[in-house]
Amino acid sequence: MVSGQDNAGTGDPRLDAIAIAAQQALLFGEFSAQAAGAEHFEDPVMHTYFLHYIFGALESIGQHESLPTRLQEEDRVNAMGHALMTFEGGSREEVLGTLKMLFRATDDAAIHIREEGRKAALEWNLGENAAATRRFSELMADEDNFPREVQPSPRLDPKPPQH
Repeated sequence: MVSGQDNAGTGDPRLDAIAIAAQQALLFGEFSAQAAGAEHFEDPVMHTYFLHYIFGALESIGQHESLPTRLQEEDRVNAMGHALMTFEGGSREEVLGTLKMLFRATDDAAIHIREEGRKAALEWNLGENAAATRRFSELMADEDNFPREVQPSPRLDPKPPQH
């Protein structure tokens, strides 16, 4: 799928870090999905939760000491965008829509799954601990981790109140 891709080497530490983090997020996602079983991701709800999991993983991956520079929040969103473009292959608009959904999610379930992704990626340590890629599969054992109905996230640009 994505193993072995290497787009870093631009000479700009920030851009290189974004590219490396995106590659590592793809690898972490690939191994985590294999551990969970690909059939689970045909369900759009589980697919969305998995994207939250990978978005959380980028919080840890983006701070790894091997990166040329640590990623800021904006850089992590960029890295997730790169990963989505590679993995999902959607249009720019579709990727932006997905990024907005991930970034503005405020429901407890999404926040919980994102935090689990962060912790699992920290344990994974860029491939040093393969067992950490089984965490999403472990979370799937409890369906309460993945509620089907959640509160909608707030709009990015709320409309002013009308009088």
